[in-house]
Amino acid sequence: MNCPVTFLTAAVGFAADRILKIAASHKEGKSSFLKNKVTIRKTTNKGFAMNKFENKRGLVVTVSIVAFLAVVFLFGITLKDDSYRSKRPGGALLLAGALGNVYDRIRHGFVIDYISVAPLKRIFFNLADVLVALGSILYLVL
Repeated sequence: MNCPVTFLTAAVGFAADRILKIAASHKEGKSSFLKNKVTIRKTTNKGFAMNKFENKRGLVVTVSIVAFLAVVFLFGITLKDDSYRSKRPGGALLLAGALGNVYDRIRHGFVIDYISVAPLKRIFFNLADVLVALGSILYLVL
């Protein structure tokens, strides 16, 4: 994956995350699909995963920014050195997801989550979370 395609991938991932979060913010109530296996409902997360440390906004924002800067640093390495070329797709997804969630934390003070899947019906997440997870796996495996 060359540099322009890598940046485009990250930009599209971030844009898709923003669009889905905005759509979820304007939707009232909840919707269920696939025989109630997938639920769509806007929730907010003021802390880390599953609202851990939700009352410590400064800590959550600071750690999120530091983690995002670490992702930017790793992403920069993959762009500078062609021997890391195979890590670029994972890095692009990871960057898009990290940016999506750090943007929310800085702008809103929380992350907008909107999807839950069975059997973990009480855990809600968003596209940025999926991009971070998938990007991390790809970055480590490739």
